[in-house]
Amino acid sequence: MWKYYRLSIFTLSPDIFGYTIITIEIGDIVIDSSSCVASVGRVVFKKTERMASLPDPVLNQLRCYKCKNFLSCRPISVTNKGESICGRCKPEQSVMLAHAYETVAEYFLFPCKNWEQHCAYLLNIKDVMEHEKNCSFGNCCSICCLNPGSLFKPDNKLDLTQSLKFYNIPDEEVLSVLTCTLCGYYLSSCPIHVNSDGYNICHRCYTTKEGKIPLNYIRHKALETILQILLFPCVYRKRGCTKVFRFGYNTDHEKMCSYSRTQKSFSTFTDPNNGKQRGIVETHTGHMFGTITPYSQFFSAQSKVSTDSYPSENVRGVEPLKVVPNEKQERFFNQLLKHRESLQYQWNRNSKIDGSNSPPKMANGVGKPQSDDAAENRDEFSLGKDLALEMKTGKALGRQYKDKHLTETNHHRPYQETKPSPKSNSLD
Repeated sequence: MWKYYRLSIFTLSPDIFGYTIITIEIGDIVIDSSSCVASVGRVVFKKTERMASLPDPVLNQLRCYKCKNFLSCRPISVTNKGESICGRCKPEQSVMLAHAYETVAEYFLFPCKNWEQHCAYLLNIKDVMEHEKNCSFGNCCSICCLNPGSLFKPDNKLDLTQSLKFYNIPDEEVLSVLTCTLCGYYLSSCPIHVNSDGYNICHRCYTTKEGKIPLNYIRHKALETILQILLFPCVYRKRGCTKVFRFGYNTDHEKMCSYSRTQKSFSTFTDPNNGKQRGIVETHTGHMFGTITPYSQFFSAQSKVSTDSYPSENVRGVEPLKVVPNEKQERFFNQLLKHRESLQYQWNRNSKIDGSNSPPKMANGVGKPQSDDAAENRDEFSLGKDLALEMKTGKALGRQYKDKHLTETNHHRPYQETKPSPKSNSLD
């Protein structure tokens, strides 16, 4: 279906229902309403995607050092001095390809090189070269000029003080391109260097591995400029960090990020039966909490002993285990043994005084004697099975020591002849 229009004004509309009117001149035009794309006369309708345009402060820094136009034509290259060249110019020497820059530039719109002659095209980097060859606002003879808009200069000026708008990196594939070749982290800060094959290295490797970097790496300033409006995630994102930063603002965070350090194993013991480590808790930074039950040991048992070395009565039928601490546990374990020996000594001492074999039970600061069975049951429920068995052994040794001590005391006591009391004599 074809419709005819008669235009009598000169107008410029940036967006009409998703289609951009680029240039309009007075005259008869024909528009195909079915496709909404026409270039008859001087009217051009072109369907555009929802893409962002670069801010003017950033765009003015992305210029070719030879032709001074925008770096908006492929292929983009970098010289040995770090200067960028657009696809319009031919390099005179060997250059480094800028694949990372081209990947990021595909998500932004660049103006035509004839924007000063009032060409309002905003194009993708893939379409700039084709448009500039046929642009009606290009260089032409002033006598036969077909563009009346190029004969006068408007009073409008560009606002260079506008605030920058930052964008998240839209695609994971783009984010994978913006990674360092050596360490695999993001190119999230300057300086960024590139070689002849288009591989990039980040600021981390440049500062820490400066002596190992080849000489064919050149600093890529154009890539650093276009990355200033992007937001990079933390390099420890896969570990759980969700923060994002502007280009160059994540250096301090990477040093202090809580997800950068992982907890090391506490033990290197490996069970030969299943090949798994025992007694290791894999956790994030922070404290570790555990519960000690009446029949659980303080440390993971690493060796077993036969039940013959212990009394025949097992604690609730559990096989006794011998605790073998490692170097880190030895200090605490020694203090625990000293405290246990001190308790055994005090209980043996109390048993000599009151004649009982169990420690006194304290209630409101007053000691009350207990029976042997009650004391033994309390010991079994309050301590681990290994400690309860050793407490029984300690009590038996205490009784033997008491009997032996009394026997030796009676043996060395001098003999005294008993005499009848005066009262008994009087009765006789």
